[in-house]
Amino acid sequence: DPGLSESMDIDPNSSAIFEDVEKNDFKSEFSSDFSMFSPSMHCESKTSPSPEKPASEKDMKLLQKINEVAFPSPYDQSRHIQYATHFPIPQEESASHECNQRLVVLYGVGKQRDEARHVIKKITKDILKVLNKKSTAETGGEEGQKRKKNKPEAFPTAEDIFAKFQHLSHFDQHQVTSQVSRNVLEQITSFALGMSYHLPLVQHIQFIFDLMEYSLNISGLIDFAIQLLNELSVVEAELLLKSSSLVGSYTTGLCLCIVAVLRRYHSCLILNSDQTAQVFEGLCGVVKHGVNPADCSSAERCILAYLYDLYTSCSHLKSKFGELFGDACSKVKNTIYSNIDPSDSNMLWEPEFMIDAIENPSAHNFSYSMLGKILNDNPANRYSFVCNALMHVCVGHHDPDRVNDIAILCAELTAYCKALSAEWLGVLKALCCSSNNGTCGFNDLLCNVDVSDLSFHDSLATFIAILIARQCLLLEDLIRCVAIPSLLNAACSEQDSEPGARLTCRILLHLFRTPQLNPCHQDSNKPTVGIRSSCDRHLLAASQNSIVVGAVFAVLKAIFMLGKCRQC
Repeated sequence: DPGLSESMDIDPNSSAIFEDVEKNDFKSEFSSDFSMFSPSMHCESKTSPSPEKPASEKDMKLLQKINEVAFPSPYDQSRHIQYATHFPIPQEESASHECNQRLVVLYGVGKQRDEARHVIKKITKDILKVLNKKSTAETGGEEGQKRKKNKPEAFPTAEDIFAKFQHLSHFDQHQVTSQVSRNVLEQITSFALGMSYHLPLVQHIQFIFDLMEYSLNISGLIDFAIQLLNELSVVEAELLLKSSSLVGSYTTGLCLCIVAVLRRYHSCLILNSDQTAQVFEGLCGVVKHGVNPADCSSAERCILAYLYDLYTSCSHLKSKFGELFGDACSKVKNTIYSNIDPSDSNMLWEPEFMIDAIENPSAHNFSYSMLGKILNDNPANRYSFVCNALMHVCVGHHDPDRVNDIAILCAELTAYCKALSAEWLGVLKALCCSSNNGTCGFNDLLCNVDVSDLSFHDSLATFIAILIARQCLLLEDLIRCVAIPSLLNAACSEQDSEPGARLTCRILLHLFRTPQLNPCHQDSNKPTVGIRSSCDRHLLAASQNSIVVGAVFAVLKAIFMLGKCRQC
């Protein structure tokens, strides 16, 4: 298009440069780099395995390395070995013959095949040990008494399991996760039928989700999540029957992890209309008791938000579930997806208000609904709570786990007290626009926090990211009310605005960068501040995907103006 070429300052004759390049020259220069992707047409390759000929010494060494779960680089293997080693085969009874033939091709019928099977059994056993180590088993019953008599044994850590798991082939990773997921479903089903007192912990199921995602077993992950979702209503009924303390918390917590997975792979899910309808009906079953979006748990808030997104984006759901969700849809839109303006509170600060809960959130069992009512009824309490929470995030040792725990506590309380959303947005604006001479409010916090101190920027960014992931703040509101004013202040050459702009850029980096895929930290001795749970990372990524394009363009333009101003 000549018009497009002119607008982009492209010479129309520049295409002639590429016409001088001969295909043979390109092939001779780059063919060595792409040889592994171009299949050869003959079958007499020395490196291709043949069941009729004995393996050479080199092939035996290669197979030994595979057996020891230390696979060499793909460039050192033939394509046939790569396909046989990694290509997944459905883990069903109908495909058992193919799985056995794969073992024979790779390892023969002797000791090597038995050792290869042992590696898989060992990792699977370790994961099952973790699942059965500490559960939400109900007290009482013969099963619980038997467990108390068992002698304690050493259990592998999640880091140890993942270190072994990541060195497996893709086929073996799929095999391990398939076996473990079936075991979890059996435990859930057994409890739902009243045949067991054992329920796996939510964090253990989340770890299995992470392993399945790491192994790229996405279809299996979605199927597993939907199967779990279908059992949640029955599990909740069984918990009610047993008068368990887990009523209302276990199923919603597990459902939050399921929603995070489905949001992450939403584009895959909606390709199947039957599965989408099944998910929608299952989620409605979890929040079927008329949950109020303005007075519910953080998990229920995220479930309602996903139901709204599914309902508004899939026409077949509107026609099928219009009577079931039509009224709730408008409530969710007005409560969760309504734009808010930042607060500019300046009230009497009580430094000791809820300080015990903030200092150690994981050590207390809170009634979030009661605390939310206390915060909702008194603006001064909201002001003190926000200041105290941010003081502990911005001042101190910035322990990653503690920052995550405080953020989750604040997300839970915000779910029960909608007015806190404006407070979080207001205090963030006060920090990022601290050069506005106190016109943004929260002067007590600004007097105790030095915005130019770079050491707390990552902690604060993680805190804000979790609030956005848990639907406490909209990413568009943060860009509109905080990011753009802060960046434009710095771009207009205000000398005191640079620290706030630095903090803004750091927060934007945490909000928009790609989440990590590794379910475990590579180096546990060097903890980094970031979102600990893959569940929250998936929910944050969903917020990134749903943001309107105009907000992205606006913040990019503000950053461009700031950079251009600094270069002058």
